[in-house]
Amino acid sequence: MRFLGLGGGRETYLVAVTREGPGHLRLNGNHARGARFKRNAMTHSGTVCWVEFEPGGRRLDQGLGPAAAGLGPGAADQLLRDLPQTEVCRQVLRDLGSSPENSARWLPWAASKAPARGSMGDQGRS
Repeated sequence: MRFLGLGGGRETYLVAVTREGPGHLRLNGNHARGARFKRNAMTHSGTVCWVEFEPGGRRLDQGLGPAAAGLGPGAADQLLRDLPQTEVCRQVLRDLGSSPENSARWLPWAASKAPARGSMGDQGRS
C-alpha cells in the first residue's frame, strides 16, 4: 500500500564511485527502484561515495562509503561535492536517461593519482 508516496518504488538514478584498486576509481550508475540499491551502495566495501539523483538530475541524497578513507584526508568529501558537475557523471546520467539499466565509466580524478585508468585515452571505455 502506498501512502504519501512512501514505499512506492519511485525510480531514481544511483551513482556510486568505487575504488577498483590503487589509483583506480570507477563511476557506476544504476536505475534504482527502492531502498535496496542505496543500501547496497552504502555498505559495499569498495564504495567511496554515492549520490542519488532524480531522473531530471536533481540531487536527492548522498553519502560516503566504507572505502572513502582510502583516498586520503578530505579527498572523498571533495569528490562527493564535485562529482555531479563532472562530465563523466553527466554522461552516466545521460546514459541512464536513455534507458540502459546501468552505466559505468572510469573516473579521472586528481586525488586518485591514477596515471593509467581515468586518463583521457581511457574515456568512454566501460
